Amino acid sequence: MKYLPLIALVLFSYCSEIKADNYQFAANSLLVIDWLQTRDIADSDEFTEKNKILGKYPASNKVNKYFLTAIVLNNIIGEYLLPPPYRKYFYIGVISTQSVVVTRNYSAGVRFRF
Repeated sequence: MKYLPLIALVLFSYCSEIKADNYQFAANSLLVIDWLQTRDIADSDEFTEKNKILGKYPASNKVNKYFLTAIVLNNIIGEYLLPPPYRKYFYIGVISTQSVVVTRNYSAGVRFRF
């Protein structure tokens, strides 16, 4: 399951019709980067996870389930539950939140690898 996040990104990118704006792609990409960083945290003794749902020391399978669910829900909400005028703002919110998380992780020394 080493390449699961990359496979998920490719599948969701392919399955979704990316419009002229690439907000959905950017949101999914940042979720996958966060996923990879969180897997690095889960495999490390140096870092602890800040996400209260996952707990301080999450198992890799719990991290995988969490992010697969998050990405699926992100796409269902953004593409099927929200009317078109609001989709852009939803994705901007996801991008903003994930940018802060990914940047904070990177600043703390968390990297990611496939």
